[in-house]
Amino acid sequence: MKRLLLLTAIFLTACGPSQEEKEEIAIISCNIMSESRNMDGAVRIKEINAAREKMGEDAFLGLDDAIKQSFEYGLCRELVLNDDYETKLETALLNEKEVIKIRKQQTILDNANNKQLVKELLDGGNGVSLSPDGNVEMIRMMKNNVLHGELKRFHRNGELLFKVMYENGQKEGIQESYDYDGNLTSKKCFKDGSEISLEKCK
Repeated sequence: MKRLLLLTAIFLTACGPSQEEKEEIAIISCNIMSESRNMDGAVRIKEINAAREKMGEDAFLGLDDAIKQSFEYGLCRELVLNDDYETKLETALLNEKEVIKIRKQQTILDNANNKQLVKELLDGGNGVSLSPDGNVEMIRMMKNNVLHGELKRFHRNGELLFKVMYENGQKEGIQESYDYDGNLTSKKCFKDGSEISLEKCK
């Protein structure tokens, strides 16, 4: 009987803490670090490694900035548990960028005089800038967050100031400039972002 109890105790010890116990260890560790935000970074690292040791997880080899970032995005528990933290952080960062983009677009839309036009441009993935009086000042076609397609800039009266094509962030083709009354004033040609003679332009 004694041998059976001893084997059971060894078996339970070898299995380590249950998932529920690990969750509790992580929560306690995060609470300690949260309540002591002014603690030294080395102490935070020591705290997270003590928690991971109790759970039988790999040591935390990151910097204190990663611990602070985990609090910023509500992922302290995942960091302590070593529970797919990097993927969850990446998702949180992408979500934050999307929220910032949506807020910025909403601000532009709120300040625009021609809301329907601006909404269509934004919905089409275009970058839009407004003049201080709420008129469209610039339209930028984008692809993968770089200029790709036509860029147009307008005078304060709404007339076209200039237009140029971009390919993967570089000027490509004819750039035309116009005066305040809409008259063509100059033409330039670009290839791979560099100006070339008009004769060589397609």
